[in-house]
Amino acid sequence: MASSPSVQVADTKLRAKITDKQFPLPENWDRCHAFLPKKMKYCRQLPVFPAKNDAAMYCGNHFCLLQSMEADTASSKRVPCPLDPTHTVLERLLATHLKKCPAAKQARRQEESYYFAQNINTGGSGTLHRQSSKGSLEWAQQVALRVLQVHQQIFAIDAATTQTQAIDAVDPTLVTLADICAAIPTIDLSLHEYESGLNRSLQEYHVRSGGPKHVHQQASLVGHLRQCGAFDRDERHKQHVSTRSGSKTTILEVGAGRGMTGLVVAGVAAALAKEATASSSLPRVKLVMVERNGSRSKADTILRKASMLNVSDKSYMDLDMVDYSRIHCDLSHVNIDKVLEKEHSLDGKLIVVAKHLCGVGTDLALKSMEPIKDQVSACIMATCCHGACRWSDYVGRDFLCADMDDPSRNFVFGSAEFDLLCHWSGGAVHVDNSEISTSCTADRPDVNNDYPNIATNGESVVLGVTRIVESLNLRCGQQGLGRACQRLIDYGRLGYIRDVLYPKMHDRAKLLYYVSCDISPQNAALVIRTSDRSPH
Repeated sequence: MASSPSVQVADTKLRAKITDKQFPLPENWDRCHAFLPKKMKYCRQLPVFPAKNDAAMYCGNHFCLLQSMEADTASSKRVPCPLDPTHTVLERLLATHLKKCPAAKQARRQEESYYFAQNINTGGSGTLHRQSSKGSLEWAQQVALRVLQVHQQIFAIDAATTQTQAIDAVDPTLVTLADICAAIPTIDLSLHEYESGLNRSLQEYHVRSGGPKHVHQQASLVGHLRQCGAFDRDERHKQHVSTRSGSKTTILEVGAGRGMTGLVVAGVAAALAKEATASSSLPRVKLVMVERNGSRSKADTILRKASMLNVSDKSYMDLDMVDYSRIHCDLSHVNIDKVLEKEHSLDGKLIVVAKHLCGVGTDLALKSMEPIKDQVSACIMATCCHGACRWSDYVGRDFLCADMDDPSRNFVFGSAEFDLLCHWSGGAVHVDNSEISTSCTADRPDVNNDYPNIATNGESVVLGVTRIVESLNLRCGQQGLGRACQRLIDYGRLGYIRDVLYPKMHDRAKLLYYVSCDISPQNAALVIRTSDRSPH
């Protein structure tokens, strides 16, 4: 083929890794010249303008990639929409577009909603401004050693979980990945759910939960709710038995996404309530899903069609008795108390669930529970994406700082140190965690390499997890340091639950692994039991 014009990669993060020689334009290609790295093919949309003099041509979605045009460049330049970067707009029409952009219309609808309260769940908890000493590689190494030491002091209560007998004297460099994983109990309660008919119910209701590993996680989460008595009927809730217009039990799923976890929990709650009462006037279970973005294949569709399916066995999960509603809004601005009041759910049992609640979403969710904490019967939140946490919204600031501060070494934990923990937490999902050898290669790729380098004495210091692990020769590897950072972030949240939300129920909140790391490397969960039932 003739010399082809320069090819642009749609994904800016991968643009430097893909060249024209690796993926040349197909012969006689008359479609868009934007290469889609995730699909490993070129965009097949028709170009906006035909090519001239072998110039590159792009469709409307990728027209912003065009670097030069023979025509009026200024009047044809496209820029990402500041409200929704997934689409572009002509720069000269940007002001007009912002008034009619669908994202702007959605934002205005949210602001007019009854549940909207600007930044009601932001701000976190605890002292925000603390002096820290962000700067050098030695500082980052001190943070890493402190992380491993504090992790073992907090979680490794039994001496058998470490290679040393005295936890206070443990050498952080000798802590292994096995030590870190064993410091927190792994309690997988999925077996009973499988034996009770989970898979059969999912098949009969045509529920696509994302694969067997996702089903396994949902099963264990339901098992933990069952164990702490979330589905039991106590005297307080028996007094509120009502008609079909009122919900006896409400399942609140925050960061719901497609809502599949809330769907399973609500179905199980409905089946157990039906079994307990055996009455035709049984109040329906209410599922309330809060999610910032829309998604496809939602639980809403399954619940809407549930009554039309011929399900033979509803002993494990009964979706016919589940009503639902979805709140499209960032959790930062959702007044949960108003939502539950609107749904008539303040006088019944309330169960809060979240599976893989991303980053700061966990902190926002915990903060949103403050006005409704007395109504919550049980809560389980599987945390995820600790790299997306923010110090300004973190609810465990005081509790984490109290353990991380080391006056004897003049070490103060603050926002800079917290940012390092978030950055290093990505090492927990690193695929290669072989023991670090004494020979370190200088050109080894780093994890989360987008962390800003620190400049000292005119030199750039890389503070990625690989660099730190190799410079200290840590036996735990990248996964070990990453998992330790994740658990300390969750530990601060546990302190907030125990001391702020439920100070009189200190022993009813716990942090555990609800599945093994083989099922998911993001396998930690915060479990809250407010009922008087003892776990068995």
